[in-house]
Amino acid sequence: MDKIYVLIKDGALIDGPRNLPENWENVSRLDLAEPERLLELGWYPLIVDPVPAYNAKTQRLETKHVIEETQVRETFDIVQLSAAELDELEIANWQFIRYERDRMLQESDWTELPSVRKLHGEQWGQDWDSYRQALRDVTNAASTQQVVWPTKPT
Repeated sequence: MDKIYVLIKDGALIDGPRNLPENWENVSRLDLAEPERLLELGWYPLIVDPVPAYNAKTQRLETKHVIEETQVRETFDIVQLSAAELDELEIANWQFIRYERDRMLQESDWTELPSVRKLHGEQWGQDWDSYRQALRDVTNAASTQQVVWPTKPT
């Protein structure tokens, strides 16, 4: 895997993380330069710390770049989601749930055809009616965490 670099000027990260460019400003074949020369030009190798485990339902990762003497370290802080972020996440989750519910209803529309019902019998039709009603009812849950998806009849 290629090494990833960042460009530092006046103590601030101004480019990257990225692969080294082949040519940069007045330097040809920067990608072949020695590590000391790269540091003189402001190109520091990036070292990435392991990503910590976190709960994506209530937390997010914040990335930080720490400039060290001969490298830049990418670290991660776990940040609790704000009330506004949690609300946005819940809205997005409800949109996804409605999309999935609608898709599943559409996939089972064929079970409503009279000829299919006649072929499979009354109990089969009742099983599919219960399933489709349970799909419609998933949006009655108090929160997206409490949604229970029904099992498709066989």
